[in-house]
Amino acid sequence: MEYRLYCIKHDGEKYIQIGKRILNEKEMSNIQNAYQNINKLKLLYEVPYSLKCNYVNFLEYIDKEPQREGSYIWNINKKIIEANRLIFNLVSSLNAIENHYKKILEEIEFNDLKHNYINVHYDDSLNYRFLYELRNYANHSSVPATLAEFRFDINTNYNKIYGDRESFLNDNLFKKKVKSDIAKYYPAQIDITNIIREEIPAYLKVLLEYVYKFKSIIEEDINLINEYYRKLNRNIKNIKNVNNLIYGIETPNKPGSLNLILPIDFIKCFENNDLYIDIN
Repeated sequence: MEYRLYCIKHDGEKYIQIGKRILNEKEMSNIQNAYQNINKLKLLYEVPYSLKCNYVNFLEYIDKEPQREGSYIWNINKKIIEANRLIFNLVSSLNAIENHYKKILEEIEFNDLKHNYINVHYDDSLNYRFLYELRNYANHSSVPATLAEFRFDINTNYNKIYGDRESFLNDNLFKKKVKSDIAKYYPAQIDITNIIREEIPAYLKVLLEYVYKFKSIIEEDINLINEYYRKLNRNIKNIKNVNNLIYGIETPNKPGSLNLILPIDFIKCFENNDLYIDIN
Protein backbone atom coordinates (compact mmCIF):
# COMPACT_ATOMS: atom_id res chain seq x y z
CA MET A 1 0.00 0.00 0.00
CA GLU A 2 1.15 3.55 -0.76
CA TYR A 3 1.03 6.25 1.92
CA ARG A 4 1.22 10.02 1.51
CA LEU A 5 2.97 12.29 4.00
CA TYR A 6 1.80 15.89 3.68
CA CYS A 7 2.80 19.32 4.86
CA ILE A 8 -0.38 21.42 4.95
CA LYS A 9 -0.82 25.11 5.68
CA HIS A 10 -3.87 26.18 7.64
CA ASP A 11 -4.93 29.54 6.22
CA GLY A 12 -8.19 30.69 7.76
CA GLU A 13 -10.80 28.16 6.75
CA LYS A 14 -8.63 26.72 3.96
CA TYR A 15 -6.01 23.98 4.01
CA ILE A 16 -3.30 24.34 1.37
CA GLN A 17 -0.87 21.56 0.43
CA ILE A 18 2.73 22.74 0.72
CA GLY A 19 4.70 19.50 0.40
CA LYS A 20 4.17 15.78 -0.14
CA ARG A 21 6.19 12.58 0.10
CA ILE A 22 5.20 9.07 -0.92
CA LEU A 23 5.94 6.40 1.71
CA ASN A 24 6.27 2.65 1.34
CA GLU A 25 5.18 0.11 3.98
CA LYS A 26 8.58 0.04 5.72
CA GLU A 27 8.79 3.83 5.94
CA MET A 28 5.25 3.99 7.26
CA SER A 29 6.03 1.36 9.90
CA ASN A 30 9.15 3.25 11.01
CA ILE A 31 7.20 6.48 11.35
CA GLN A 32 4.43 4.78 13.31
CA ASN A 33 6.93 3.24 15.71
CA ALA A 34 8.71 6.58 16.16
CA TYR A 35 5.39 8.33 16.72
CA GLN A 36 4.42 5.86 19.45
CA ASN A 37 7.73 6.25 21.28
CA ILE A 38 7.68 10.05 21.09
CA ASN A 39 4.08 10.10 22.27
CA LYS A 40 5.17 7.93 25.21
CA LEU A 41 7.88 10.51 25.98
CA LYS A 42 5.20 13.21 25.89
CA LEU A 43 3.05 11.29 28.38
CA LEU A 44 6.05 10.67 30.63
CA TYR A 45 6.75 14.40 30.68
CA GLU A 46 3.16 15.48 31.29
CA VAL A 47 2.99 13.61 34.60
CA PRO A 48 5.79 15.50 36.41
CA TYR A 49 4.52 18.68 34.78
CA SER A 50 1.09 18.21 36.37
CA LEU A 51 2.75 17.55 39.75
CA LYS A 52 4.76 20.74 39.31
CA CYS A 53 1.51 22.66 38.66
CA ASN A 54 -0.03 21.28 41.86
CA TYR A 55 3.15 22.26 43.71
CA VAL A 56 3.07 25.81 42.37
CA ASN A 57 -0.61 26.17 43.27
CA PHE A 58 0.17 25.07 46.82
CA LEU A 59 3.06 27.52 47.24
CA GLU A 60 1.08 30.41 45.77
CA TYR A 61 -1.77 29.79 48.18
CA ILE A 62 0.32 29.08 51.25
CA ASP A 63 2.32 32.29 50.77
CA LYS A 64 -0.82 34.36 50.37
CA GLU A 65 -1.70 36.45 53.41
CA PRO A 66 -5.14 35.63 54.88
CA GLN A 67 -7.79 38.32 54.77
CA ARG A 68 -7.67 40.68 57.70
CA GLU A 69 -11.33 41.61 57.42
CA GLY A 70 -13.90 39.79 59.54
CA SER A 71 -12.91 37.05 61.94
CA TYR A 72 -9.13 36.53 61.91
CA ILE A 73 -9.49 33.06 63.47
CA TRP A 74 -12.06 32.02 60.86
CA ASN A 75 -9.77 33.22 58.06
CA ILE A 76 -6.98 31.06 59.50
CA ASN A 77 -9.36 28.09 59.67
CA LYS A 78 -10.35 28.61 56.05
CA LYS A 79 -6.67 28.65 55.13
CA ILE A 80 -6.13 25.31 56.86
CA ILE A 81 -9.12 23.83 55.01
CA GLU A 82 -7.87 24.97 51.61
CA ALA A 83 -4.29 23.97 52.43
CA ASN A 84 -5.50 20.44 53.23
CA ARG A 85 -7.19 20.23 49.84
CA LEU A 86 -4.02 21.31 48.07
CA ILE A 87 -1.86 18.95 50.16
CA PHE A 88 -4.22 16.10 49.28
CA ASN A 89 -3.79 16.89 45.58
CA LEU A 90 -0.02 16.75 45.98
CA VAL A 91 0.26 13.54 47.99
CA SER A 92 -2.31 11.81 45.77
CA SER A 93 -0.09 12.61 42.79
CA LEU A 94 2.76 10.49 44.19
CA ASN A 95 0.81 7.24 43.94
CA ALA A 96 -0.98 8.27 40.76
CA ILE A 97 2.33 8.91 39.02
CA GLU A 98 3.55 5.37 39.64
CA ASN A 99 0.27 3.88 38.42
CA HIS A 100 0.26 6.10 35.34
CA TYR A 101 3.86 5.24 34.45
CA LYS A 102 3.12 1.54 34.93
CA LYS A 103 0.44 1.76 32.23
CA ILE A 104 2.59 3.77 29.85
CA LEU A 105 5.84 1.82 30.08
CA GLU A 106 6.75 -1.71 29.12
CA GLU A 107 7.44 -3.99 32.10
CA ILE A 108 11.23 -3.80 31.71
CA GLU A 109 11.07 0.00 31.40
CA PHE A 110 8.87 0.37 34.46
CA ASN A 111 11.11 -1.93 36.50
CA ASP A 112 14.06 0.29 35.59
CA LEU A 113 12.16 3.38 36.73
CA LYS A 114 10.86 1.70 39.88
CA HIS A 115 14.06 0.03 41.08
CA ASN A 116 16.72 2.48 39.92
CA TYR A 117 14.92 5.78 40.47
CA ILE A 118 11.76 5.75 42.63
CA ASN A 119 12.83 3.05 45.11
CA VAL A 120 16.27 4.60 45.55
CA HIS A 121 14.64 7.94 46.30
CA TYR A 122 12.13 6.27 48.65
CA ASP A 123 14.98 4.74 50.66
CA ASP A 124 16.99 7.97 50.76
CA SER A 125 14.22 10.46 51.56
CA LEU A 126 12.14 10.39 54.74
CA ASN A 127 10.21 13.37 53.39
CA TYR A 128 9.13 11.30 50.39
CA ARG A 129 8.17 8.31 52.56
CA PHE A 130 6.19 10.60 54.85
CA LEU A 131 4.25 12.26 52.00
CA TYR A 132 3.67 8.88 50.33
CA GLU A 133 2.15 7.49 53.53
CA LEU A 134 0.26 10.73 54.11
CA ARG A 135 -1.82 10.03 51.00
CA ASN A 136 -3.19 6.84 52.57
CA TYR A 137 -3.72 8.63 55.87
CA ALA A 138 -5.66 11.47 54.20
CA ASN A 139 -7.76 8.97 52.23
CA HIS A 140 -8.79 6.77 55.12
CA SER A 141 -8.15 8.50 58.43
CA SER A 142 -8.00 12.29 58.75
CA VAL A 143 -6.89 15.55 57.19
CA PRO A 144 -3.09 16.00 56.99
CA ALA A 145 -2.81 19.45 58.56
CA THR A 146 -4.44 20.48 61.82
CA LEU A 147 -2.49 23.56 62.93
CA ALA A 148 -1.30 26.81 61.35
CA GLU A 149 1.14 29.52 62.38
CA PHE A 150 0.82 33.06 61.12
CA ARG A 151 3.06 35.90 62.22
CA PHE A 152 2.83 39.26 60.54
CA ASP A 153 4.99 42.34 60.65
CA ILE A 154 5.11 45.38 58.39
CA ASN A 155 7.28 43.85 55.66
CA THR A 156 7.00 40.08 55.92
CA ASN A 157 4.26 37.49 56.01
CA TYR A 158 5.24 34.18 57.65
CA ASN A 159 2.90 31.24 57.46
CA LYS A 160 3.27 27.53 57.95
CA ILE A 161 0.96 24.52 58.05
CA TYR A 162 1.62 21.84 60.64
CA GLY A 163 0.55 18.26 61.30
CA ASP A 164 0.52 16.63 64.72
CA ARG A 165 3.21 13.94 64.93
CA GLU A 166 1.31 11.83 67.51
CA SER A 167 -1.72 11.64 65.23
CA PHE A 168 0.43 9.94 62.59
CA LEU A 169 2.26 7.70 65.03
CA ASN A 170 -0.99 6.49 66.62
CA ASP A 171 -2.56 5.67 63.26
CA ASN A 172 -2.26 2.12 61.89
CA LEU A 173 -2.03 3.32 58.26
CA PHE A 174 1.59 4.46 58.48
CA LYS A 175 4.16 1.70 57.98
CA LYS A 176 6.12 0.69 61.06
CA LYS A 177 9.52 1.73 59.67
CA VAL A 178 8.17 5.11 58.56
CA LYS A 179 6.66 5.65 62.02
CA SER A 180 10.00 4.86 63.60
CA ASP A 181 11.75 7.43 61.42
CA ILE A 182 9.04 10.03 62.05
CA ALA A 183 9.40 9.56 65.82
CA LYS A 184 13.19 9.81 65.55
CA TYR A 185 13.66 12.68 63.11
CA TYR A 186 10.49 14.81 63.10
CA PRO A 187 9.45 17.27 65.85
CA ALA A 188 6.11 17.13 67.70
CA GLN A 189 4.61 19.62 65.27
CA ILE A 190 5.60 18.58 61.76
CA ASP A 191 6.07 21.46 59.33
CA ILE A 192 4.27 19.98 56.32
CA THR A 193 4.81 23.17 54.30
CA ASN A 194 8.59 22.89 54.60
CA ILE A 195 8.54 19.15 53.80
CA ILE A 196 6.62 19.87 50.60
CA ARG A 197 8.99 22.71 49.67
CA GLU A 198 11.97 20.36 50.03
CA GLU A 199 10.54 17.10 48.74
CA ILE A 200 8.45 17.87 45.66
CA PRO A 201 11.35 19.52 43.75
CA ALA A 202 13.60 16.62 44.76
CA TYR A 203 11.07 14.07 43.51
CA LEU A 204 10.48 16.01 40.29
CA LYS A 205 14.23 15.90 39.67
CA VAL A 206 14.17 12.09 39.99
CA LEU A 207 11.31 11.80 37.51
CA LEU A 208 12.95 14.16 35.04
CA GLU A 209 16.19 12.19 35.19
CA TYR A 210 14.27 9.16 33.95
CA VAL A 211 12.35 11.19 31.35
CA TYR A 212 15.60 12.46 29.82
CA LYS A 213 17.10 9.00 29.95
CA PHE A 214 14.09 7.73 27.99
CA LYS A 215 14.57 10.58 25.51
CA SER A 216 18.16 9.47 24.91
CA ILE A 217 16.95 5.90 24.24
CA ILE A 218 14.53 7.03 21.52
CA GLU A 219 16.88 9.59 19.97
CA GLU A 220 16.82 7.73 16.64
CA ASP A 221 13.04 8.03 16.52
CA ILE A 222 13.24 11.78 17.18
CA ASN A 223 15.87 12.13 14.46
CA LEU A 224 13.70 10.16 12.03
CA ILE A 225 10.73 12.49 12.49
CA ASN A 226 13.01 15.53 12.27
CA GLU A 227 14.43 14.21 9.01
CA TYR A 228 11.00 13.93 7.40
CA TYR A 229 10.23 17.40 8.76
CA ARG A 230 13.35 18.78 7.05
CA LYS A 231 12.53 17.01 3.77
CA LEU A 232 9.06 18.50 3.67
CA ASN A 233 10.41 21.91 4.65
CA ARG A 234 12.42 22.19 1.45
CA ASN A 235 9.30 23.52 -0.25
CA ILE A 236 8.31 26.09 2.38
CA LYS A 237 11.18 28.60 2.24
CA ASN A 238 8.78 31.39 1.34
CA ILE A 239 6.17 30.54 3.94
CA LYS A 240 6.08 33.29 6.59
CA ASN A 241 4.14 31.65 9.43
CA VAL A 242 5.43 28.09 9.90
CA ASN A 243 3.32 27.76 13.07
CA ASN A 244 0.27 27.18 10.86
CA LEU A 245 1.85 24.14 9.19
CA ILE A 246 0.56 20.63 9.87
CA TYR A 247 2.59 17.49 9.13
CA GLY A 248 0.63 14.27 8.84
CA ILE A 249 -0.12 11.10 6.89
CA GLU A 250 -3.26 10.80 4.85
CA THR A 251 -5.79 8.29 6.13
CA PRO A 252 -5.88 5.23 3.81
CA ASN A 253 -9.11 5.06 1.78
CA LYS A 254 -10.12 8.48 3.10
CA PRO A 255 -8.55 11.18 0.90
CA GLY A 256 -8.29 14.64 2.42
CA SER A 257 -8.03 13.55 6.05
CA LEU A 258 -4.87 13.04 8.10
CA ASN A 259 -4.61 9.88 10.18
CA LEU A 260 -1.32 10.50 11.94
CA ILE A 261 -0.04 13.97 12.86
CA LEU A 262 3.73 14.03 13.32
CA PRO A 263 4.76 15.29 16.83
CA ILE A 264 6.87 18.12 15.41
CA ASP A 265 5.72 20.77 17.89
CA PHE A 266 6.47 18.63 20.93
CA ILE A 267 9.95 17.75 19.65
CA LYS A 268 10.77 21.41 19.00
CA CYS A 269 9.50 22.47 22.42
CA PHE A 270 11.39 19.69 24.15
CA GLU A 271 14.67 20.35 22.34
CA ASN A 272 14.39 24.12 22.84
CA ASN A 273 13.78 23.62 26.58
CA ASP A 274 10.41 25.35 26.26
CA LEU A 275 9.00 22.55 28.43
CA TYR A 276 11.66 22.94 31.12
CA ILE A 277 10.22 22.60 34.60
CA ASP A 278 11.64 25.27 36.90
CA ILE A 279 11.48 23.71 40.36
CA ASN A 280 13.84 26.00 42.23
